[in-house]
Amino acid sequence: GATIPSNGVTQPYPSRVFVTNLPGFLSTVTLGLQDFQHKFPHDAAMLLTGPTGTNLVFWSDAGGSSLVSGLNVTIDDAASSAIPNPVTGNTFRPTANNSVAFPAPAPAGPGLAAPAGSATLASAFAGLNGNGTWSFYLFDYAAGSGGSIGQVCLNFTETPPVLNISKTHTGSFTQGQPGAYTITA
Repeated sequence: GATIPSNGVTQPYPSRVFVTNLPGFLSTVTLGLQDFQHKFPHDAAMLLTGPTGTNLVFWSDAGGSSLVSGLNVTIDDAASSAIPNPVTGNTFRPTANNSVAFPAPAPAGPGLAAPAGSATLASAFAGLNGNGTWSFYLFDYAAGSGGSIGQVCLNFTETPPVLNISKTHTGSFTQGQPGAYTITA
């Protein structure tokens, strides 16, 4: 887990995970925020950056001003609603109600989810190879609040790689005779 200091960044900042052995291309990405606690969730800002540098602010100025504790929140483009005020333990669409300047080393000018922007997890990450380093940035941008997060889980759905098979054959084969096929992938 990580502590979210009042008016500061979590440690480590960013939190990184190296993903390997994904054979296809990403079709969907969801995030699970486990055991989220915050005195004023509206002050939390969260950004995900993929291995190619594409990114999305999926939480800013969202979640309300009520203390929350022990919430499990899933961020999913397919959810029926944006992050509510107050936030509850449920599944919500990425929600950026305002642009936020993330402290370095976060990328400058990240993509914003609605309503401040139009980016989604799919528009940021679908079609990409998910192998490599993913970075999660979380900070509190106002004094007097703060909290913690137990764990952040990335979930991927892949489009399987396309396998093209062609056969090359010259002449005819008779049962029992040797022959050869070439399969190219």
